[in-house]
Amino acid sequence: MAAALKQAVKIQKSEAVRLEELRNKLLQLLTNELPDLTVNGSIMHRLPGNLHLTVPGVDNKTLIPLLDLNGVEASAGSACMAGSYMESHVLKAIGMKSESPHGTLRLTIGHDTDQKTILEAAKRIISTVKTIRGISYV
Repeated sequence: MAAALKQAVKIQKSEAVRLEELRNKLLQLLTNELPDLTVNGSIMHRLPGNLHLTVPGVDNKTLIPLLDLNGVEASAGSACMAGSYMESHVLKAIGMKSESPHGTLRLTIGHDTDQKTILEAAKRIISTVKTIRGISYV
């Protein structure tokens, strides 16, 4: 365990930079195709592998299961509310309007995420959102 901790500390800064770059690339790819997406919270003051978005016109009760079927692991709400579709006290605290959480999407980038994964995830998320919007009556 000590050896693992020593290795983690050794790569902590470079890994944080790598995750932040991947997160920012994912955000860029998504907003190029879905310009109405909004980032929840500060893009600068967050964990480097965290991206939390609001997807207008899409209910996350539809979005999350469809993303899962398309091979994209995602959640709605904040991490402390994982598995719940209830409004998060964390999202309220950062100023989200009460109706906004229904279109939220939380993506987490980890140590095994690479550029190829980001590109594929972006394609699948964009396709899924566009499909839902095409059939949605929201």
